[in-house]
Amino acid sequence: METKKKQKNFDNFTGSPFDEDGVSVYTDGCCFYNGKSRARAGIGVYWGKDHPDNISDDLPGRPTNNRAEIHAAIKAINLAKNKGIKNLILHTDSQFLINGITKWIDGWKKRDWKQSAGKPVINKEDFVELDEAIKEINVKWVYVKGHSGDPGNDAADALARNAISAYCKMTVDYSIHTIEEAVKLFQASNDKYADIILHRYETMKAACTTDKKPDNLKIILLEGLDASGKSTIAETLKSFNFEMIVYKTPPNTVGQYRAHFDQQSDTLFRRSYYLITNYIAHYELCFLATVLSPKKLVVVMDRFYLSTITYGHTEEFRDIASPQDINIEWPEDLIKPDVIIYAKCEKKDRDERLTARNEKMTKEERQLIENRDYENFLSESYRHFLDYIDLPVITVNTSENLDVKAILGTELPKDIL
Repeated sequence: METKKKQKNFDNFTGSPFDEDGVSVYTDGCCFYNGKSRARAGIGVYWGKDHPDNISDDLPGRPTNNRAEIHAAIKAINLAKNKGIKNLILHTDSQFLINGITKWIDGWKKRDWKQSAGKPVINKEDFVELDEAIKEINVKWVYVKGHSGDPGNDAADALARNAISAYCKMTVDYSIHTIEEAVKLFQASNDKYADIILHRYETMKAACTTDKKPDNLKIILLEGLDASGKSTIAETLKSFNFEMIVYKTPPNTVGQYRAHFDQQSDTLFRRSYYLITNYIAHYELCFLATVLSPKKLVVVMDRFYLSTITYGHTEEFRDIASPQDINIEWPEDLIKPDVIIYAKCEKKDRDERLTARNEKMTKEERQLIENRDYENFLSESYRHFLDYIDLPVITVNTSENLDVKAILGTELPKDIL
Protein backbone atom coordinates (compact mmCIF):
# COMPACT_ATOMS: atom_id res chain seq x y z
CA MET A 1 0.00 0.00 0.00
CA GLU A 2 1.41 3.36 -1.06
CA THR A 3 1.59 6.01 1.62
CA LYS A 4 0.46 9.47 0.50
CA LYS A 5 3.16 12.00 1.25
CA LYS A 6 2.24 15.29 2.83
CA GLN A 7 2.69 18.59 1.04
CA LYS A 8 5.25 20.87 2.64
CA ASN A 9 5.80 24.54 3.03
CA PHE A 10 9.37 25.71 3.50
CA ASP A 11 9.21 27.04 7.04
CA ASN A 12 12.68 25.58 7.64
CA PHE A 13 13.98 25.81 4.08
CA THR A 14 17.79 25.75 3.95
CA GLY A 15 18.48 26.10 0.24
CA SER A 16 18.06 22.54 -1.07
CA PRO A 17 14.98 21.55 -3.10
CA PHE A 18 12.41 19.33 -1.48
CA ASP A 19 11.48 15.96 -2.95
CA GLU A 20 8.94 15.25 -5.66
CA ASP A 21 6.01 16.15 -3.44
CA GLY A 22 6.81 19.81 -3.86
CA VAL A 23 6.35 22.85 -1.69
CA SER A 24 2.85 24.24 -1.08
CA VAL A 25 2.02 27.90 -1.41
CA TYR A 26 -1.25 29.83 -1.46
CA THR A 27 -1.72 32.94 -3.59
CA ASP A 28 -4.55 35.42 -3.87
CA GLY A 29 -5.30 38.79 -5.41
CA CYS A 30 -7.96 41.35 -4.66
CA CYS A 31 -9.16 44.59 -6.17
CA PHE A 32 -11.31 47.17 -4.44
CA TYR A 33 -13.64 49.13 -6.75
CA ASN A 34 -12.77 46.79 -9.62
CA GLY A 35 -13.41 48.51 -12.95
CA LYS A 36 -13.69 51.99 -11.45
CA SER A 37 -11.31 54.94 -11.62
CA ARG A 38 -10.40 54.67 -7.92
CA ALA A 39 -9.62 50.93 -8.12
CA ARG A 40 -6.67 49.61 -6.13
CA ALA A 41 -5.36 46.03 -6.19
CA GLY A 42 -3.21 43.95 -3.84
CA ILE A 43 -1.54 40.55 -3.89
CA GLY A 44 -0.95 37.96 -1.18
CA VAL A 45 1.46 35.01 -1.11
CA TYR A 46 1.25 32.67 1.88
CA TRP A 47 3.93 30.06 2.63
CA GLY A 48 3.05 29.45 6.27
CA LYS A 49 2.18 31.13 9.54
CA ASP A 50 4.52 34.05 10.25
CA HIS A 51 6.79 32.94 7.41
CA PRO A 52 9.37 35.61 6.50
CA ASP A 53 8.69 35.15 2.79
CA ASN A 54 4.95 35.80 2.99
CA ILE A 55 4.10 38.63 0.62
CA SER A 56 1.57 41.45 1.02
CA ASP A 57 2.06 43.98 -1.78
CA ASP A 58 0.24 46.67 -3.70
CA LEU A 59 -0.13 45.73 -7.40
CA PRO A 60 1.54 48.23 -9.75
CA GLY A 61 -0.06 49.03 -13.08
CA ARG A 62 -3.66 48.44 -14.10
CA PRO A 63 -5.63 47.39 -10.99
CA THR A 64 -7.97 44.44 -11.66
CA ASN A 65 -8.83 41.22 -9.84
CA ASN A 66 -7.46 39.05 -12.65
CA ARG A 67 -4.13 40.89 -12.85
CA ALA A 68 -3.76 40.64 -9.08
CA GLU A 69 -4.35 36.87 -9.19
CA ILE A 70 -1.80 36.40 -12.00
CA HIS A 71 0.90 38.52 -10.40
CA ALA A 72 0.47 36.89 -7.00
CA ALA A 73 1.28 33.58 -8.71
CA ILE A 74 4.26 35.14 -10.52
CA LYS A 75 5.63 36.44 -7.21
CA ALA A 76 5.33 33.00 -5.61
CA ILE A 77 6.91 31.17 -8.56
CA ASN A 78 9.86 33.55 -8.87
CA LEU A 79 10.55 33.36 -5.15
CA ALA A 80 10.39 29.56 -5.26
CA LYS A 81 12.90 29.49 -8.13
CA ASN A 82 15.23 31.80 -6.24
CA LYS A 83 15.05 29.38 -3.30
CA GLY A 84 15.99 26.45 -5.56
CA ILE A 85 12.58 24.80 -5.38
CA LYS A 86 11.90 22.50 -8.34
CA ASN A 87 8.34 21.38 -7.57
CA LEU A 88 5.75 23.92 -6.46
CA ILE A 89 2.14 23.19 -5.53
CA LEU A 90 0.32 26.48 -6.04
CA HIS A 91 -3.16 26.87 -4.54
CA THR A 92 -5.39 29.62 -5.93
CA ASP A 93 -9.10 30.45 -5.97
CA SER A 94 -8.84 31.88 -9.51
CA GLN A 95 -10.16 29.53 -12.17
CA PHE A 96 -9.32 32.25 -14.71
CA LEU A 97 -5.64 32.00 -13.73
CA ILE A 98 -5.55 28.19 -13.87
CA ASN A 99 -7.48 27.90 -17.13
CA GLY A 100 -5.47 30.68 -18.70
CA ILE A 101 -2.06 29.13 -18.03
CA THR A 102 -3.01 25.44 -18.47
CA LYS A 103 -5.71 25.42 -21.18
CA TRP A 104 -6.03 28.66 -23.11
CA ILE A 105 -2.51 29.98 -23.51
CA ASP A 106 -1.46 27.61 -26.33
CA GLY A 107 -4.46 28.69 -28.42
CA TRP A 108 -3.77 32.35 -27.71
CA LYS A 109 -0.20 31.95 -28.93
CA LYS A 110 -1.30 30.19 -32.14
CA ARG A 111 -3.79 32.99 -32.85
CA ASP A 112 -1.19 35.71 -32.18
CA TRP A 113 -2.65 36.41 -28.73
CA LYS A 114 -6.26 36.62 -29.79
CA GLN A 115 -9.25 34.88 -28.27
CA SER A 116 -11.23 32.35 -30.30
CA ALA A 117 -13.72 35.13 -31.14
CA GLY A 118 -10.90 37.24 -32.58
CA LYS A 119 -10.67 39.77 -29.76
CA PRO A 120 -7.27 40.59 -28.24
CA VAL A 121 -6.33 38.84 -24.99
CA ILE A 122 -6.67 41.61 -22.41
CA ASN A 123 -4.11 40.10 -20.03
CA LYS A 124 -1.52 39.25 -22.71
CA GLU A 125 1.44 40.94 -20.98
CA ASP A 126 0.55 39.31 -17.66
CA PHE A 127 0.33 35.80 -19.10
CA VAL A 128 3.53 36.32 -21.11
CA GLU A 129 5.29 37.12 -17.84
CA LEU A 130 3.69 34.13 -16.10
CA ASP A 131 4.58 31.83 -19.00
CA GLU A 132 8.21 32.91 -18.67
CA ALA A 133 8.13 32.45 -14.89
CA ILE A 134 7.06 28.78 -15.03
CA LYS A 135 10.12 27.78 -17.05
CA GLU A 136 12.63 25.62 -15.14
CA ILE A 137 10.12 24.80 -12.39
CA ASN A 138 7.31 22.28 -12.12
CA VAL A 139 4.09 23.94 -11.00
CA LYS A 140 1.06 21.93 -9.96
CA TRP A 141 -2.00 24.19 -10.06
CA VAL A 142 -4.62 23.44 -7.39
CA TYR A 143 -7.99 25.19 -7.33
CA VAL A 144 -9.45 26.01 -3.93
CA LYS A 145 -12.85 27.62 -3.50
CA GLY A 146 -12.48 31.13 -2.17
CA HIS A 147 -13.93 32.17 1.21
CA SER A 148 -14.79 28.55 2.01
CA GLY A 149 -12.85 28.33 5.26
CA ASP A 150 -9.61 26.99 3.78
CA PRO A 151 -6.92 28.36 6.17
CA GLY A 152 -4.28 28.85 3.47
CA ASN A 153 -6.64 30.64 1.11
CA ASP A 154 -7.99 32.80 3.93
CA ALA A 155 -4.43 33.75 4.92
CA ALA A 156 -3.46 34.66 1.34
CA ASP A 157 -6.66 36.67 1.01
CA ALA A 158 -5.86 38.57 4.22
CA LEU A 159 -2.36 39.36 2.95
CA ALA A 160 -3.77 40.73 -0.30
CA ARG A 161 -6.33 42.87 1.51
CA ASN A 162 -3.88 44.11 4.11
CA ALA A 163 -1.66 45.41 1.31
CA ILE A 164 -4.19 48.12 0.57
CA SER A 165 -5.97 48.41 3.92
CA ALA A 166 -4.73 51.96 4.50
CA TYR A 167 -6.19 52.96 1.14
CA CYS A 168 -9.45 51.25 2.09
CA LYS A 169 -9.82 53.26 5.28
CA MET A 170 -8.97 56.47 3.44
CA THR A 171 -11.63 55.63 0.86
CA VAL A 172 -14.21 54.86 3.55
CA ASP A 173 -13.64 58.26 5.16
CA TYR A 174 -13.70 60.01 1.79
CA SER A 175 -16.92 58.36 0.68
CA ILE A 176 -19.01 59.58 3.63
CA HIS A 177 -20.26 62.65 1.84
CA THR A 178 -22.34 65.53 3.19
CA ILE A 179 -25.72 66.86 2.11
CA GLU A 180 -23.94 69.71 0.29
CA GLU A 181 -21.88 67.22 -1.72
CA ALA A 182 -24.95 65.13 -2.50
CA VAL A 183 -26.85 68.19 -3.73
CA LYS A 184 -23.93 69.23 -5.96
CA LEU A 185 -23.76 65.72 -7.40
CA PHE A 186 -27.47 65.82 -8.27
CA GLN A 187 -27.20 69.34 -9.73
CA ALA A 188 -24.45 68.21 -12.10
CA SER A 189 -26.13 64.96 -13.12
CA ASN A 190 -28.60 66.13 -15.81
CA ASP A 191 -30.98 63.50 -14.43
CA LYS A 192 -34.63 64.59 -14.58
CA TYR A 193 -35.55 62.59 -11.48
CA ALA A 194 -32.66 64.12 -9.58
CA ASP A 195 -34.11 67.52 -10.50
CA ILE A 196 -37.48 66.47 -9.03
CA ILE A 197 -35.82 65.36 -5.79
CA LEU A 198 -33.88 68.62 -5.57
CA HIS A 199 -37.03 70.66 -6.19
CA ARG A 200 -38.80 68.93 -3.28
CA TYR A 201 -35.72 69.38 -1.09
CA GLU A 202 -35.46 73.12 -1.83
CA THR A 203 -39.23 73.64 -1.48
CA MET A 204 -39.46 72.03 1.95
CA LYS A 205 -36.27 73.68 3.16
CA ALA A 206 -37.67 77.10 2.23
CA ALA A 207 -41.05 76.30 3.86
CA CYS A 208 -39.51 75.49 7.24
CA THR A 209 -39.27 78.26 9.79
CA THR A 210 -36.54 76.44 11.70
CA ASP A 211 -33.76 73.98 10.94
CA LYS A 212 -33.89 72.62 14.47
CA LYS A 213 -36.15 69.92 15.79
CA PRO A 214 -39.31 71.51 17.25
CA ASP A 215 -39.87 70.88 20.95
CA ASN A 216 -43.30 69.38 20.29
CA LEU A 217 -41.92 66.75 17.88
CA LYS A 218 -41.18 63.34 19.38
CA ILE A 219 -39.64 60.69 17.12
CA ILE A 220 -39.50 56.93 17.62
CA LEU A 221 -37.20 55.48 14.98
CA LEU A 222 -37.70 51.88 13.84
CA GLU A 223 -34.59 50.26 12.41
CA GLY A 224 -33.53 46.76 11.46
CA LEU A 225 -33.04 44.43 8.54
CA ASP A 226 -35.86 43.85 6.08
CA ALA A 227 -38.62 41.59 7.44
CA SER A 228 -37.37 41.92 11.01
CA GLY A 229 -40.81 42.89 12.33
CA LYS A 230 -40.80 46.70 12.19
CA SER A 231 -44.37 46.92 10.85
CA THR A 232 -45.67 44.77 13.72
CA ILE A 233 -43.88 46.99 16.23
CA ALA A 234 -45.34 50.09 14.56
CA GLU A 235 -48.86 48.73 15.03
CA THR A 236 -48.08 47.97 18.67
CA LEU A 237 -46.87 51.52 19.19
CA LYS A 238 -50.07 52.96 17.75
CA SER A 239 -52.04 51.11 20.40
CA PHE A 240 -50.41 53.39 22.98
CA ASN A 241 -51.39 56.56 21.18
CA PHE A 242 -53.85 56.54 18.29
CA GLU A 243 -52.68 59.99 17.24
CA MET A 244 -49.21 58.71 16.45
CA ILE A 245 -48.36 58.85 12.77
CA VAL A 246 -46.21 56.31 10.94
CA TYR A 247 -43.81 57.98 8.54
CA LYS A 248 -41.67 56.02 6.08
CA THR A 249 -38.44 57.05 4.40
CA PRO A 250 -37.93 57.78 1.62
CA PRO A 251 -41.09 59.90 2.13
CA ASN A 252 -44.18 59.19 0.03
CA THR A 253 -43.65 62.51 -1.76
CA VAL A 254 -40.47 61.20 -3.42
CA GLY A 255 -40.56 57.46 -2.75
CA GLN A 256 -41.93 56.65 -6.21
CA TYR A 257 -38.53 57.49 -7.71
CA ARG A 258 -36.63 55.00 -5.58
CA ALA A 259 -36.53 52.28 -8.26
CA HIS A 260 -34.89 54.69 -10.70
CA PHE A 261 -32.04 55.48 -8.33
CA ASP A 262 -31.63 51.90 -7.11
CA GLN A 263 -30.75 50.76 -10.61
CA GLN A 264 -28.00 53.37 -11.09
CA SER A 265 -24.46 51.96 -11.28
CA ASP A 266 -22.81 54.92 -9.53
CA THR A 267 -22.83 54.10 -5.82
CA LEU A 268 -22.46 57.70 -4.64
CA PHE A 269 -25.32 58.77 -6.93
CA ARG A 270 -27.58 56.11 -5.43
CA ARG A 271 -26.57 57.00 -1.89
CA SER A 272 -27.17 60.68 -2.61
CA TYR A 273 -30.83 59.92 -3.28
CA TYR A 274 -31.24 58.39 0.17
CA LEU A 275 -29.26 61.12 1.89
CA ILE A 276 -31.22 63.94 0.26
CA THR A 277 -34.54 62.22 1.01
CA ASN A 278 -33.44 61.99 4.65
CA TYR A 279 -33.26 65.78 4.66
CA ILE A 280 -36.60 66.02 2.86
CA ALA A 281 -38.01 63.94 5.72
CA HIS A 282 -36.33 66.28 8.19
CA TYR A 283 -37.98 69.36 6.66
CA GLU A 284 -41.37 67.70 6.15
CA LEU A 285 -41.56 66.66 9.80
CA CYS A 286 -40.38 70.04 11.07
CA PHE A 287 -42.99 71.72 8.86
CA LEU A 288 -45.67 69.34 10.08
CA ALA A 289 -44.81 69.97 13.74
CA THR A 290 -44.52 73.76 13.55
CA VAL A 291 -47.16 74.73 10.99
CA LEU A 292 -49.79 72.00 10.85
CA SER A 293 -49.67 70.46 14.31
CA PRO A 294 -48.70 72.87 17.09
CA LYS A 295 -49.56 70.31 19.80
CA LYS A 296 -47.34 67.36 20.65
CA LEU A 297 -46.68 65.26 17.57
CA VAL A 298 -45.42 61.70 18.02
CA VAL A 299 -43.97 60.19 14.85
CA VAL A 300 -42.97 56.57 14.31
CA MET A 301 -40.30 56.71 11.60
CA ASP A 302 -39.82 53.56 9.55
CA ARG A 303 -36.10 53.86 8.71
CA PHE A 304 -34.01 57.01 8.55
CA TYR A 305 -30.35 58.06 8.41
CA LEU A 306 -29.17 54.90 10.20
CA SER A 307 -30.54 52.72 7.39
CA THR A 308 -29.07 55.03 4.77
CA ILE A 309 -25.53 54.66 6.08
CA THR A 310 -25.84 51.00 7.09
CA TYR A 311 -27.13 49.73 3.74
CA GLY A 312 -24.93 52.14 1.80
CA HIS A 313 -21.75 51.14 3.60
CA THR A 314 -22.60 47.44 3.41
CA GLU A 315 -23.05 47.68 -0.34
CA GLU A 316 -19.86 49.63 -0.92
CA PHE A 317 -17.43 48.54 1.77
CA ARG A 318 -18.16 44.99 2.91
CA ASP A 319 -15.38 43.64 0.66
CA ILE A 320 -12.77 46.13 1.84
CA ALA A 321 -13.37 46.95 5.51
CA SER A 322 -15.06 45.79 8.67
CA PRO A 323 -17.90 47.83 10.21
CA GLN A 324 -15.52 48.78 13.03
CA ASP A 325 -13.30 50.58 10.49
CA ILE A 326 -16.13 52.94 9.59
CA ASN A 327 -16.62 55.85 11.96
CA ILE A 328 -19.78 57.89 11.54
CA GLU A 329 -21.30 60.99 13.01
CA TRP A 330 -24.98 61.87 12.97
CA PRO A 331 -25.15 65.14 10.98
CA GLU A 332 -25.64 68.17 13.21
CA ASP A 333 -28.29 69.62 10.87
CA LEU A 334 -30.42 66.45 10.75
CA ILE A 335 -33.11 65.80 13.35
CA LYS A 336 -32.33 63.05 15.83
CA PRO A 337 -34.88 60.55 17.12
CA ASP A 338 -35.74 60.51 20.80
CA VAL A 339 -35.35 56.74 20.88
CA ILE A 340 -34.42 53.97 18.45
CA ILE A 341 -36.20 50.62 18.44
CA TYR A 342 -33.99 48.04 16.75
CA ALA A 343 -35.95 45.03 15.52
CA LYS A 344 -34.17 41.76 14.91
CA CYS A 345 -35.21 38.16 14.31
CA GLU A 346 -33.84 34.73 13.46
CA LYS A 347 -32.75 34.17 9.86
CA LYS A 348 -35.28 31.40 9.24
CA ASP A 349 -38.12 33.70 10.33
CA ARG A 350 -36.86 36.56 8.14
CA ASP A 351 -36.50 34.27 5.12
CA GLU A 352 -40.05 32.96 5.62
CA ARG A 353 -41.45 36.49 5.93
CA LEU A 354 -39.63 37.71 2.82
CA THR A 355 -40.73 34.69 0.80
CA ALA A 356 -44.35 35.06 1.94
CA ARG A 357 -44.64 38.69 0.81
CA ASN A 358 -46.85 39.12 -2.23
CA GLU A 359 -44.52 41.57 -3.93
CA LYS A 360 -41.31 41.55 -5.94
CA MET A 361 -38.21 41.35 -3.76
CA THR A 362 -35.69 44.16 -3.82
CA LYS A 363 -32.01 43.41 -4.47
CA GLU A 364 -31.30 43.85 -0.75
CA GLU A 365 -34.08 41.44 0.24
CA ARG A 366 -32.81 38.76 -2.15
CA GLN A 367 -29.30 39.13 -0.76
CA LEU A 368 -30.56 38.67 2.79
CA ILE A 369 -31.85 35.24 1.77
CA GLU A 370 -29.04 34.17 -0.57
CA ASN A 371 -25.87 35.81 0.79
CA ARG A 372 -24.99 35.07 4.40
CA ASP A 373 -21.88 37.30 4.26
CA TYR A 374 -24.06 40.24 3.22
CA GLU A 375 -26.52 39.57 6.04
CA ASN A 376 -23.77 39.23 8.64
CA PHE A 377 -22.01 42.45 7.58
CA LEU A 378 -25.32 44.32 7.59
CA SER A 379 -26.18 43.07 11.08
CA GLU A 380 -22.69 43.90 12.38
CA SER A 381 -22.93 47.37 10.86
CA TYR A 382 -26.22 48.04 12.61
CA ARG A 383 -24.79 46.90 15.95
CA HIS A 384 -21.63 48.97 15.52
CA PHE A 385 -23.48 52.12 14.47
CA LEU A 386 -26.04 51.76 17.27
CA ASP A 387 -23.17 51.58 19.77
CA TYR A 388 -21.39 54.50 18.13
CA ILE A 389 -24.39 56.85 18.01
CA ASP A 390 -25.20 58.31 21.41
CA LEU A 391 -28.96 57.69 21.41
CA PRO A 392 -31.27 55.48 23.52
CA VAL A 393 -31.80 52.07 21.90
CA ILE A 394 -34.42 49.41 22.66
CA THR A 395 -33.70 46.03 21.02
CA VAL A 396 -36.67 43.75 20.32
CA ASN A 397 -36.25 40.18 19.05
CA THR A 398 -39.49 39.49 17.19
CA SER A 399 -38.66 35.77 16.90
CA GLU A 400 -39.01 35.33 20.64
CA ASN A 401 -42.38 34.86 22.26
CA LEU A 402 -42.30 38.17 24.08
CA ASP A 403 -44.93 40.66 25.14
CA VAL A 404 -43.70 43.46 22.89
CA LYS A 405 -46.31 45.90 24.17
CA ALA A 406 -45.26 45.32 27.78
CA ILE A 407 -41.57 45.78 26.89
CA LEU A 408 -42.18 49.01 25.02
CA GLY A 409 -44.53 50.30 27.69
CA THR A 410 -41.79 49.81 30.27
CA GLU A 411 -38.78 51.04 28.30
CA LEU A 412 -40.11 53.89 26.16
CA PRO A 413 -39.59 57.40 27.59
CA LYS A 414 -42.78 58.49 29.36
CA ASP A 415 -42.93 61.85 27.58
CA ILE A 416 -43.44 60.02 24.28
CA LEU A 417 -46.41 57.83 25.26
